[in-house]
Amino acid sequence: MIYACLPPASPEAPVEPPVDTDRVIESVRRYVAQRGWVVSAEFVDWARVGEAPSWTRPRFRQALAAVEAGQASGIVTPSMGMVAASPEEETALAQWQRRALGQGPFLSAPALAYALRPQERTVCARPEAVGEVRAWVAQCLRPLAPAPEVLDAVLLCTTELVTNAVNHAVPARVRASVTVNVSFDVSHVYIAVKDPAPHLLPKLVSHPAEELDGNGRGLLLVEELSERWGHSLSQRTKQVWCAFPHHSTYGQVA
Repeated sequence: MIYACLPPASPEAPVEPPVDTDRVIESVRRYVAQRGWVVSAEFVDWARVGEAPSWTRPRFRQALAAVEAGQASGIVTPSMGMVAASPEEETALAQWQRRALGQGPFLSAPALAYALRPQERTVCARPEAVGEVRAWVAQCLRPLAPAPEVLDAVLLCTTELVTNAVNHAVPARVRASVTVNVSFDVSHVYIAVKDPAPHLLPKLVSHPAEELDGNGRGLLLVEELSERWGHSLSQRTKQVWCAFPHHSTYGQVA
């Protein structure tokens, strides 16, 4: 099924810039055809995007009901902004998606491929940067709508890796930076933190005497919460990474 929430084109409700509705719908039809999917129905709600919550849109409720009844395996929409216009709506939609898992993935947005491009951020290696990076990673993951336990694990491990880089890999007297990368594939989220200390290899605590090293304790948490982790070296930098299965149906159609 194709669903779109489009702004009304009328003198009483002018739209700037104007929306070419035929072009919007046609782009989704091409997207669907390229993947060999069959369109069972098209639903368009004429409302101001962002002003009409998804649960008040009659055509969107029709589309969800068709999926719940097994009459369609998915909904394809031009952009997620046409479905969820706020973080609260995204959360409600993610919960609905997880409840519908037994019927297969059901929501796809062509714009999602753009939203889930690899993201990178470089920050000054200082303690205050840890919270800044954590908030940024959470924002990067919003389009993915991961399960709460996955989001918690990703953010905890991000905190540990950045804290380790700031506290152990960067000399206090040197103005240096660390770089954080967030990337995705269809089943995993990857977090990587790069620092300027290739000589300082990450290691787990293996002996009580080593527990004074917070780096080792942090990596134990990373090992426990992530599916796998590791590191790579270059001449001037070290990158520590970890991977998490996200089990999200966001951006997929059966």
